[in-house]
Amino acid sequence: MKKVLLATSALALVAGAAAAEVSVSGTARMGILQVGTGAAATTYRTRINFSLSGETDGGLTFGAFTRVNINNAATGPNFSGSRVFVSNGTFTLTVGNADGAVNAASGVWSVPSVGLTGLGFGNMVTGFTQTTFTSTAAGANVVRLDMSMGNIKASVSGGNGNDTEIGVGFSLGNVNLGIGYDSGGNGTGGGGTVVTAGFDLAGANITVAAGNITPNAGAATTNWAIGLKYGIGGGSLLAYAASVGGASNYGIGYNYSLGGGATVKVGVASLGGTTRWDAGIGMKF
Repeated sequence: MKKVLLATSALALVAGAAAAEVSVSGTARMGILQVGTGAAATTYRTRINFSLSGETDGGLTFGAFTRVNINNAATGPNFSGSRVFVSNGTFTLTVGNADGAVNAASGVWSVPSVGLTGLGFGNMVTGFTQTTFTSTAAGANVVRLDMSMGNIKASVSGGNGNDTEIGVGFSLGNVNLGIGYDSGGNGTGGGGTVVTAGFDLAGANITVAAGNITPNAGAATTNWAIGLKYGIGGGSLLAYAASVGGASNYGIGYNYSLGGGATVKVGVASLGGTTRWDAGIGMKF
């Protein structure tokens, strides 16, 4: 009987393990970066992602995510706060260190950044404090509900001291459209509204974004950006022009895949008159 019980227990453990999945992935980069008149210096970073997922007998999926971020030996490794989710395929509830609805659904990141490091991300039109996943700290304890149905994705988020956010994204043929709203009030950046659009034209992907920012104090501002991604020479040419917070930002870069998850990236950008450039290799594992 003991042998039967042991065998049954072992089978149960194997069956339970088969129904769940733990995966490890990661990214890394190495290169050279210079900002303004400062000296050029090496830049590098490693990120290790831990993803857990499972499925109930009734068909609900559930999971969790956390990350180890290692910028350099001096600061050492940092664990991000975790997030946990449950989903029925149409609706997904996420709690923890996660993006809010604006980042999740509005397409606010659709205008391409350039270079190995993003070079300051002068392409971002949001000046408000939308909730963002944080790789190096606990992050915002946000509650977000996503709905995915056909070509429409909608999100709403807030709770635990975070701004209330709404994001909607949908596609019409080769055109992608999005809109996001942040109520403001819970941070120095205030709130605002962002709209995005992307489409393909003669082999080029063109994206535009505009953000109307309402700060907690001071006058409202309007930001805009236009971006281009075009395949050339076996790689991708990336470029953007933007006006953010009254400053003129520009960037151009080139990405070339070496295969196996390694990509050579070079870029130069000007943010409010300060020029920065970088070059190196980005890696995915």
